Amino acid sequence: MRLGFVHTPSGGHVSRVTEEQRAVFDQEGFVLFDEPLISATDVAEIRALLDPLFTRFDDYPDWIAHDLGGERVRGGQPLVAELEYVTLLAPRLMRTRGVKVCTDIAQTLFGRRAPIAFSHSVYKPGHSPGTTPWHQDAGYDPTGRKTVAVWLALQDTDQSNGCMRYLLGSQQGGLLEHHDIPGRHGRTISAEVDESRIVNAVLPMGGAAVHREFALHSAGPNNTDEARRSLILEFAPPLDAKDRLRVRLNRAKVARVRRAVNRKTSAAAA
Repeated sequence: MRLGFVHTPSGGHVSRVTEEQRAVFDQEGFVLFDEPLISATDVAEIRALLDPLFTRFDDYPDWIAHDLGGERVRGGQPLVAELEYVTLLAPRLMRTRGVKVCTDIAQTLFGRRAPIAFSHSVYKPGHSPGTTPWHQDAGYDPTGRKTVAVWLALQDTDQSNGCMRYLLGSQQGGLLEHHDIPGRHGRTISAEVDESRIVNAVLPMGGAAVHREFALHSAGPNNTDEARRSLILEFAPPLDAKDRLRVRLNRAKVARVRRAVNRKTSAAAA
């Protein structure tokens, strides 16, 4: 199911978004690019930058590295490994074609400059029962800002390996009540979900799912032999002066962690 976007059949680049397509996106709260937006070579470049980060997963502090499927246990196998701030941990990601295409999509939707406000990556190991519960991105963001998140598939993704799932029309319901999940990192909604309205985001490698801040989404377990990998970029219009200061301070904090982990890795290899 693809709602709204026109792109080249070869997966080269987004060509345009019409007003009618934009209206569909705003109504449903999400849209799927079910043909590749980037090539296998482009995906391999992104994975080559992300894979080493996950190899050093245990070296990152708890505010960067999470197990979305349960309690984080250092030295153990996460059910759903998540790393936040990946574009800061691996700055070369910003020069990849995948990030540039995602940026073009977001800025086309906003109709203005919309920088990356948050980035993270999720690696769900093969045969992991871990799931991502139903939530809205706005349930994590106290600023109340409008956002567009682009979930980039780094391999073919369907129900067998825990693809994204969306709830039709949920964008129109506004912010729902969320609560923390005991014993694990993350939040979920308190309301029941009408399963008849679920759409599974079946995507090829290099395809993408794009959603708004109120779009309800989740992901199921990975029942395959291979890990399910994704890069998620959240875009928002420029912030005010106070928020820009907070962003600069946070960038510096992440940079210190990056340098410390890199030093530890270099020392171990010496």
